[in-house]
Amino acid sequence: MSIDGKMFIGGQAVKGANGEIRGFDPVADAALEPAFGLATCDDADRACQLAETAFYTYRQTTPQQRAEFLNLIADNIMLRAMS
Repeated sequence: MSIDGKMFIGGQAVKGANGEIRGFDPVADAALEPAFGLATCDDADRACQLAETAFYTYRQTTPQQRAEFLNLIADNIMLRAMS
């Protein structure tokens, strides 16, 4: 998995257009790549609207379904980390 400095909003990779921020390596005295784009107000609003919509579906699930869902997310994170 490569890190490219994008956010994921609504299943899409979005490069923030409100400036950028970088990590810093104090040992090398150098900025780290990549730069991460900062969210615009529109990006944040869209992410919040999508989260609210998802919440209404998620709250209808049982504790067992939530556990299975969270385990699936964890499994997919691990798969991406290994590729």
